[in-house]
Amino acid sequence: NKFTLGIGAGGITEVETLTGEAPGKANEVLRETAEVIRAIFRGEKVSYEGRKACLRGYSLRIKGVKVPEIYFGVRGRELLALAGEVADGVIFSTPRSYLKEALKIVKKSAEMHGKRFDEIKKIVWNPVAFENSKRARVIVATMLVSTPEYILKSTGLAEEAIKIRKALEKSSYDKASELVSREALDEYCITGNIGDIKDDFEYLVKEGFQEFVISPITGDMNLSEW
Repeated sequence: NKFTLGIGAGGITEVETLTGEAPGKANEVLRETAEVIRAIFRGEKVSYEGRKACLRGYSLRIKGVKVPEIYFGVRGRELLALAGEVADGVIFSTPRSYLKEALKIVKKSAEMHGKRFDEIKKIVWNPVAFENSKRARVIVATMLVSTPEYILKSTGLAEEAIKIRKALEKSSYDKASELVSREALDEYCITGNIGDIKDDFEYLVKEGFQEFVISPITGDMNLSEW
């Protein structure tokens, strides 16, 4: 089975824009989503009524389908702990200075629930920026405002995030991008020239991360330097 399922609560600002309200009870929704999907792919006839899922005797017509690995793309403490308990892998997309702490939360939860931490896939999904471009800053702006406040405070970016959120609430992406500092770009992106970026990836591997999603990429890659 080459299919891997990644799920998450969604970016706070994007969810508020689409639904008119902030995402609620993400912990419960992610847990029941994983439970229901696994039961369905195991070939069970599923009757389930939860916060979002409501099924009555549902089953797949196709038999013998392998249960896909489920990865959680999450940031906050509770959701990281849930990922350690429930998920097969975790997609980390956080400020770089918070990555070590995020790993510790997942590890502690996994071990508390009798899981082997080394069997949980650890993926980093941060943009790659070869320059301080407007596109890179817009991407960082959306990431900043969907980051839990306690993480922002630990990075010193809380005040910046408030200003950016106000700009994004008015759909002013140009203004939001102008408010993104160099510090924020470095926290949320893997930045620099080819050599810098290779060094960053090697460092993250040593920290225990196994896979990387390096999209979106902004700037001139100049791949001849690889």
